[in-house]
Amino acid sequence: ACNSPQLLKIRADLYQLFERYCYYSMIFNQTPPSAVHEVHEELANAVIARDKNRAFQITTEHLQGSLKIVLDKLNGKK
Repeated sequence: ACNSPQLLKIRADLYQLFERYCYYSMIFNQTPPSAVHEVHEELANAVIARDKNRAFQITTEHLQGSLKIVLDKLNGKK
């Protein structure tokens, strides 16, 4: 385990920022839960298959799509 206070603080700060992002994403995202489940299942299947390129692609698309929704809502766009 890590004993570096600086690294532990960075990790805690990143975790807090991610939690905030997830909160906003859940509030603003109108995607049906079944569609979100499908993306998560597709990601899990890629990971189980050890298809790192596909897993990276799915993760990137998922996070970028959610981020766009959050930023659009925070900027007053519909």
